Amino acid sequence: MAERAAAGDVERLRTEAEAAARLVRESEERFRILGEKAPVGLFLTNRQGDVTYLNQQIRRILGRSLEAGGRVFDRVHPDDRALVQAHREQPLDDTEAEFRLLVDGEVRWGRARANPLFTDSGELLGSVGAVEDVTDRKQAEAERDRLHAALQEADRRKDEFLATLSHELRNPLAPIRNSLSVLDHAAPGSEEAQRAKAVIERQVGHLTRLVEDLLDVTRIVRGKIALQPARVELVELLRHTVEDFRSAFAKRGINLALGPLPPEAWVSGDPTRLAQVFGNLLDNSAKFTPRGGTVDIAIDLQASRQLALRFSDSGVGIDPLVL
Repeated sequence: MAERAAAGDVERLRTEAEAAARLVRESEERFRILGEKAPVGLFLTNRQGDVTYLNQQIRRILGRSLEAGGRVFDRVHPDDRALVQAHREQPLDDTEAEFRLLVDGEVRWGRARANPLFTDSGELLGSVGAVEDVTDRKQAEAERDRLHAALQEADRRKDEFLATLSHELRNPLAPIRNSLSVLDHAAPGSEEAQRAKAVIERQVGHLTRLVEDLLDVTRIVRGKIALQPARVELVELLRHTVEDFRSAFAKRGINLALGPLPPEAWVSGDPTRLAQVFGNLLDNSAKFTPRGGTVDIAIDLQASRQLALRFSDSGVGIDPLVL
C-alpha cells in the first residue's frame, strides 16, 4: 500500500512538473511572440551587462543580424561611446539616452531606455531595455534648427540692408537742398544755375537707384545690392561728387582740397555705387571735421595698375579698435 502511495506521489509530481514545464514553454512562447512583434527594439542583459536577448526589431535598427553577447555597444558611434558607457555603468538605476549609431557605414540616431531587473528577494538579475530609431526626428529637428538659423540670418541681413539704405538715402538730400537754395538766388540760365541743376540731376539719379533697391524684396532677403558694372572714368566721377557736396563744406567752414589727381583713371565699376561710396566719405568728413579743418582727397596711380583713393581729414577719426 505504501508503494502504491509512493507511486501515486511520483506520478502527481511528474504531472505537476510537466504542467509547470508547459507553462514555462507557453510563457516563453508568449514572450518570444511579444518580443518579435514589438515596434521597438528590445534587449535583455545579465548582471554583468552582457546582452542575452535581442529581438528582430533591434536587429533591423542596427542594420544587420546581431547575436546576443554584448555587441550592440560596438554599433555606437565612437564619439558617443563614453556617454553610453556611463549609462551602462548604472545597473541599479533607470537610464535613458539618445546617441548616434554607425549602421552599415551610415550615421543614424537611437534612443535607448533600460530598467534593472530584480528577483523577489532584491537580487539584481540584469536589465531590460528598449531601443528606438529616432533618426527621422533628429533629422527633422536639425532641419528645423537650420531653417530657424537661416531665418535669423535673413532677418539680420534685412536689418543691415535697410539700415545701410536709410543712411544712403539721406546723403543725396543735402546736395539737393543746397542746389535748390542756389537756384533760388541764381539768375535763370546762369552758369551757377546750370551747375546746381546738374547736381540735382545726379543726386536724383542716385536716389532713384536707392529706391529701386528698397523696393526689390529679393535683394532685401539676400541682404545684397545689385551692381551694374560699366567702364567708368574715376577722376571725373570724383570731381562731380565733390562738387555736389562742396557747398556743405563751405557752410561748415571746412577747406576741401581735391588733388593731386591724374588726368584720367578708367576703372570697371558701378558708377552709382562708387558715387555713393564717395558721398559717404564726404558726408562723414563734413560731419566730423571741426570748423576751420581741412579735408584732402587724392588719387594715386600705382605701378601694379591699381588706384589708391585717399580721403584724409583733421577730424576726430575712428578708434582703431572698432575698425
